Amino acid sequence: MKIFKYVLALLALAMMPTLATAQGSVGQWILHSKYVTSEITNCIDAGSKVYYLSSGTLFCYDKETQENMVLDKSNYLNDSKVAQIYYNYAKKYLLVAYSNSNMDVILSDEQGGRIINMPDIKDAVMTIDRKINDVTFTTDRMLIATAFGYVVIDDTKWEVKESRVFNTSVQCVAEVGDYQILVVGTSYYYGNKSQRFEKLSDYRTLAGAVDQAHIERISDTKFFLCGNKMFGLRTIQPADDGSITIAATAIVAAKPVTVQPYSQGYVASFYPNNYYYTTDADGGTRKRVTGNEIYTSQEPGNWWVLGASGLAHIVDGVKSEYLKPNGMSMSAPVHLTYDPRVDRLYVSTTGANRIVGENQSATSVINVLQGDTWSDVTPKNLPDSSKYKTGMYFPLLDPDNPNKLYINSWWRGLLVVENGQYKFNYGTGTSSLPDVAVGSTVNYYNHISAMIDRSGNLWAVQTGRDGLHFLPAAKRGQLTTPTDWTKTNITPIDGNKACMRSFICTSGNIKIFNNGNYGSSYYFWRDSSNPNNIPYVTYSRFIDQDGKPVSWNYTSCLVEDKAGRVWWGTYKGGTSIGYFNPEDAFNTNTFTVVHPKVPRNDGTNMADYLLDAIEVYTIAVDNADRKWIGTNGDGVYVVNPDGSEVIEHFTMSNSGLPSDVVYEIACNTNTNSVYFATSNGFAEYKATAVEAASDYSNVVVYPNPVRPDFTGLITIKGLMANSLVKIADNAGNVVKQLQSEGGMVTWDGCNEAGDRVATGVYFVFASQGTSSSGNAAVSKILIVR
Repeated sequence: MKIFKYVLALLALAMMPTLATAQGSVGQWILHSKYVTSEITNCIDAGSKVYYLSSGTLFCYDKETQENMVLDKSNYLNDSKVAQIYYNYAKKYLLVAYSNSNMDVILSDEQGGRIINMPDIKDAVMTIDRKINDVTFTTDRMLIATAFGYVVIDDTKWEVKESRVFNTSVQCVAEVGDYQILVVGTSYYYGNKSQRFEKLSDYRTLAGAVDQAHIERISDTKFFLCGNKMFGLRTIQPADDGSITIAATAIVAAKPVTVQPYSQGYVASFYPNNYYYTTDADGGTRKRVTGNEIYTSQEPGNWWVLGASGLAHIVDGVKSEYLKPNGMSMSAPVHLTYDPRVDRLYVSTTGANRIVGENQSATSVINVLQGDTWSDVTPKNLPDSSKYKTGMYFPLLDPDNPNKLYINSWWRGLLVVENGQYKFNYGTGTSSLPDVAVGSTVNYYNHISAMIDRSGNLWAVQTGRDGLHFLPAAKRGQLTTPTDWTKTNITPIDGNKACMRSFICTSGNIKIFNNGNYGSSYYFWRDSSNPNNIPYVTYSRFIDQDGKPVSWNYTSCLVEDKAGRVWWGTYKGGTSIGYFNPEDAFNTNTFTVVHPKVPRNDGTNMADYLLDAIEVYTIAVDNADRKWIGTNGDGVYVVNPDGSEVIEHFTMSNSGLPSDVVYEIACNTNTNSVYFATSNGFAEYKATAVEAASDYSNVVVYPNPVRPDFTGLITIKGLMANSLVKIADNAGNVVKQLQSEGGMVTWDGCNEAGDRVATGVYFVFASQGTSSSGNAAVSKILIVR
């Protein structure tokens, strides 16, 4: 097929310059790194590279290229959340152990730099815990201590050679001289390494070990013992009957983060304590040195150090500038709040929360992702009380000032923060909000359920206090004097730490609340000139489109879509997901909800309920009104606007999602990114749904030109809704036809037959309709093969 009417336009357009952009590739997963200074666990000088680990994120610094990169599932590794790394100095390979007991081996550059996956322990068919506790090395084997026993792996063939299932946790297994030594509980289990021990009881035992201990071999008779609260030298003294005694020499009553060989002996780092030890090759001569970092070295006078400021290089006593990774400063992201006004994503930890955990005093951290850059915006000037610094939830955005936040907290009410500085809090005697007594002296103010409506009014519900409280917009900014809240007539109503996002205001200014407790009612109310007499309705159950009752156990989220419908998600029983028109809720006799069904399309004319019996934690709406649904253990579902079609189902096994437990999702309405807070970290996906344009005046194609090494999807952005997109070659032959989702479409660079198109200039025609008439746009793509 040819489009002759555009021939002249094609010739003119071919003379125009191409547009190059730096935007990310659609369909790409990005696993954002975490660099939490309190969770730095290892740093290893591995010759040409330095590997270091913080909060489950593995970093690699290349000494030759001076590139500092993150190694993760999206670019190199075979799994997510690294538990620990171990280096074989003799054979120069790095073992990466994951929290799910999967393992990767990274060979040195001299060995080709390839990666070898060893999933044997992770994939083992057993019902007991498979956690990897420790790893040591012999001349040709890895000894893997686990929660069930230990595993021996041949590191020439990269296969399991032996395994012992004791149904007892082995903290460490190592070979020292003629002996195999295990640490189990507070005892040594030992025997001649040439023997085969099938049961734990076959070993001889010796008291004097330390729980959670690691053995670092020094010689055939000596080793360092590194325990939870001690670091010491141990010497084996054999007897004629085959038994041994182990002489102990205490060094320091603290646990080393790492113990590594270096050019003159060993270095034991005690980060974050402000010292480290060096010893000679025999472990006998020791020196304590001040230094609050992890120290690693393979060359005399040449050290690499890792600490709160990042990674630095010390040569002959001169320290380089620190290199600090760009990443989150929290280990457990939960809440996501996106501000489209400034393209800013807030990522925050959580206070006590039934879904995530009950730690009321967890240290609070708030980060911001803007573009590709992370920053920590946790208020640094909080009052000098630990209660102010713990138990925070997600921030509320001020409708008038993008630099002003209202932060829900468990202990200190609703905190007001402006330009990163703490200004005020509603609670602790500064307002008429009631407190909740704990014992006889401690009070707290739980505002987990707080919301600012379309008119700028502030609403708050507290745990342990019946009633909804109201603060008008005119008083919301008064920070220097106590402000009076009005207790409304809407009672009983109770905030709850189970709530995630179940308090919203719709575009029609209808307020909806559910406290997240078992079977709790839904409350609906409109604006009222008298907060003491607000008309409202409640529902303890719904009726669906088929006249069937809809129940729920725990509501986890409420969200309004682009059509004005409100979707709900639930977990632990009941209907998983559904939606309703909030205006209809006030017609109590006829109010019905929609329990979405997905047609089977198998000729039976039957359908299944969307996500039936799957626990839903979060729902987000993108620019094409698609729903992104995060679940407890089943990853993420993407469904069409009315929930009648599952478009995508992302899991750990088929995507870059770091966990199948997804706490919250947020859609960036300025770009094509979707963000995920999971039980195993934070991820970003470059999706295809961008808000539709009102005309074709700003159509953008990227990457452009498409170079030979590009393997992703070509993005065409700035389209009108439901655009028909035709891609033609220089002769006017249409090679591909596409339909847009919202304002974007993607092309894999292939023709309708699935073959890659040849080098040349290709032209993009977009129109609303089935033909090329009407609204149309022309752009071009240069493809180089």
